[in-house]
Amino acid sequence: MFYKTRARILCLHYFNLAVGLERQRQPELAARPLVVVRLWDAQVLDACPLAAAAGVQPGAARRRVEQLCPEAALLPAAEDDYQQLHAALRTALLHFAGAGRVEAAALGEFYVDVAGLASAFGSETDLAEQLRAALAPITALAPAIGIAENKFTAACAAAAHHAAGCASGALLVAGGSAAEFLAPQPLQVLPNLPAEMLRRLQLFGLHTLGNFAALSAAAVAAQFDAAGLCYHALARGRDVRPLLPHTPPLILRCSRALPEGLPDRQALHNHAGRLAQRLAAALQAASAHTTALAVELQQDTGPAQQAGAAVKPPSADARRLQRMAQRLLEQFELTTAAGTLRLTAYPLRAWHLGASQLELLPERTARSSDSMHQTVRALRQRFGAPVMQLASTLGPPQPLPLQVRSAPDGSPLLVRLPKNNGTRTVQQVLEFWREQRSWWEQPVQREYYLVEAVGGRLLTLFHDARAGWFLDRRREL
Repeated sequence: MFYKTRARILCLHYFNLAVGLERQRQPELAARPLVVVRLWDAQVLDACPLAAAAGVQPGAARRRVEQLCPEAALLPAAEDDYQQLHAALRTALLHFAGAGRVEAAALGEFYVDVAGLASAFGSETDLAEQLRAALAPITALAPAIGIAENKFTAACAAAAHHAAGCASGALLVAGGSAAEFLAPQPLQVLPNLPAEMLRRLQLFGLHTLGNFAALSAAAVAAQFDAAGLCYHALARGRDVRPLLPHTPPLILRCSRALPEGLPDRQALHNHAGRLAQRLAAALQAASAHTTALAVELQQDTGPAQQAGAAVKPPSADARRLQRMAQRLLEQFELTTAAGTLRLTAYPLRAWHLGASQLELLPERTARSSDSMHQTVRALRQRFGAPVMQLASTLGPPQPLPLQVRSAPDGSPLLVRLPKNNGTRTVQQVLEFWREQRSWWEQPVQREYYLVEAVGGRLLTLFHDARAGWFLDRRREL
């Protein structure tokens, strides 16, 4: 007999890894807010909790940091050291849990499949302690550990473990209790939650995952379409994302030694072109695209020069990387001294993200009204259905053709109504008048009769020059 092992995911997260390493190197900065800034784009790589409380977030510009937190110490990022530590931690986790059980999600953040491993250690708490002991020789930093039935809940458990200041053990979320654990968490813990969706949820008075999870799936789909259902499932403790053991590396680097006495800048461009080809080949081998490219030139006669730019959209195309590298080199001052040229692709992402299936033939031709309907739908989703009412301009009802038996003088005697409404005998003609108009310079003449049929029903009839009879529904009583 076979038994299915319930899923258990361990999230191991070194929060503020770069800041932690820099504090170990410079303990004299322990009392000051600390911000680590990348050199090539002057943007924040990591910020300590004190700086984050002042509004400093990863990706912020250096000038913005100086405005929000002027007392913060800004340190250049030693990305080589961070990446080496990250790789060493991943290797240790692979030895601990086994191949195919570890996913490296971000710098210092890992997911480990521990289903069935707890029995070998006695309990999940003992497993976490043994894991800490295995990682202690690599770094003195203390990780936060959360264990739950899926990745999202485990990540929230690790964040709660870190917020509690626990430097030992792990926060365990029992199977089946994920929704209860997540209920008090704020909406901001949802990964990559669109700002507009967060604004609308808060506008409805929903501020926690429990508030969001209490909504029905139909209500969420009506407001936010299918994309909202994914976040709704996470809020209810259901995360179907599998563990991805084969994620691309965080960065890729290629370097080349430069001989002394470069003849001109074109020779430097040639070296950069060869490096870009090597980097593109490495990206394609890793099935990854780069979202940014950094160039570093270190010559013996001066400090290193760095420059970088975002790659939009992310790419692994060799020619594009060559052009970007050569364009970035134009910012450097070149000497004839020997040195080293380095290209860095950072950060990487899987190539299929953002890709779309090509269509040979579209299903239908887009109409001019499609954009209007999309706008109306967006307004209804944002402000509610009653805010937008659709109306169409209607003209007067069209005359209805009739079969009429008339007297020798032209007055109607018998009227046969359409749609099996029967035949009506005209009892008397109450009014008679004639109208004459023009339509595109053509005269239009009609003779109208207001008649009373048997039973007291009043009908307005007319016939035109072609001797056709019609019921004028505008004047029907």
